[in-house]
Amino acid sequence: MDLPGVETRDEESLPLPSSRWLTGAAIVAVCFYVAVTFARQQLGDPVLYDNYRVEIASGAQPATSAEIVAGIATRYLNDQTAELAGPELHLPPRILAASAVFARDAAKVETRVPPGPVAQRPDRIVWVVEVTGDLLNLHDLAWSSGGSPDASGIIVIDDATKTILGVYPDHGG
Repeated sequence: MDLPGVETRDEESLPLPSSRWLTGAAIVAVCFYVAVTFARQQLGDPVLYDNYRVEIASGAQPATSAEIVAGIATRYLNDQTAELAGPELHLPPRILAASAVFARDAAKVETRVPPGPVAQRPDRIVWVVEVTGDLLNLHDLAWSSGGSPDASGIIVIDDATKTILGVYPDHGG
């Protein structure tokens, strides 16, 4: 296609970028993606590929989004990795479901939720998060105590404070 006032030459073309430049750009893009994913996990955001069920109890109006709660649970599971007996045992965290319920109803989802702390504030909203990952539960928490590790279980998080209240590996403890 001829444009008026523009001279075209078939033998001339723009130089292609060198392979070093393309490799460098690819490395920068990968590093950026890894850094953003890591930062989102540390700030409480879930990993981008998470897909999980969210339920909110009738009458409950949580202040914290399910995405933030999933991020808190993900960060907890990632923090457990350092305490594994062997790094090859690491299981990537995965959020299966997050349910916002009143504390008085949390035991309907996780039977090991203790009645004493719940009775202190039965109308508070908690998130019951079903997870898989490095669920070691090596530290005492307000609603749970150390128990046997498992690859799946429940994490209970206070909606108002975003504090993990209890951790319950599936096979008990």
